Amino acid sequence: MESVRLKKKKGGRPTKKLKRELRITARFSKLEHYILQQKSGRAGINISEFLRQAAITAKVTARVTEEELHIIRQLIGMANNLNQMAKVANREGMASIRLLLEACLQLIHDLLNKLQHGE
Repeated sequence: MESVRLKKKKGGRPTKKLKRELRITARFSKLEHYILQQKSGRAGINISEFLRQAAITAKVTARVTEEELHIIRQLIGMANNLNQMAKVANREGMASIRLLLEACLQLIHDLLNKLQHGE
């Protein structure tokens, strides 16, 4: 008589498709934790999944570089120059500073493009 061996079913929880092996810890104040609970609750997910999605999809703005800071300072200086030119225009008329204003406007345009596009 032959006995048929049936595969014994493995008990317990099924294995996950994606195993998360690394753990990253972060500390939060009670207020921050409460805010996370509220936001994750509104999204219908737990805090871990909320933080995971936020970390992957969030866009982080980099700090201003030295070059960008230099450009911003130039723009501030030009704003002061424009204010002085406006005072001259009020006193002597617009025609006296037209060429200066056009040159200044072009320089501001170039600096803003450089700041925005990194050109």
